[in-house]
Amino acid sequence: MRLILLDFILGASFLVIALNSAAFYILIYQPAFGIPAKIEEFKCKLKELACISGNNVELAMTLKRVNSVQCIGVKVGKMTIMHRLSLVIFIDAVVQNVLALLITY
Repeated sequence: MRLILLDFILGASFLVIALNSAAFYILIYQPAFGIPAKIEEFKCKLKELACISGNNVELAMTLKRVNSVQCIGVKVGKMTIMHRLSLVIFIDAVVQNVLALLITY
């Protein structure tokens, strides 16, 4: 608060940067979270099609393969899986870093 009162332009620029980064994060990654829901729909359709086939061995094998696909989130890179909660964590990190900069100043 002291920074905004003393140097309005710098404080406003920090605020704009924080809000822009959160908005861009939402706009870029929000459509990606539709992928796990679409995968669940696709899995249901595959199971329905597998049930139509008369062969029990193929049915069991297909159901096993379809059920093995996990829909836990969107994989980002080799190590990270991004969940819906990632947005909240990102906003929290941005707010904490901006506040740390404001307090440090």
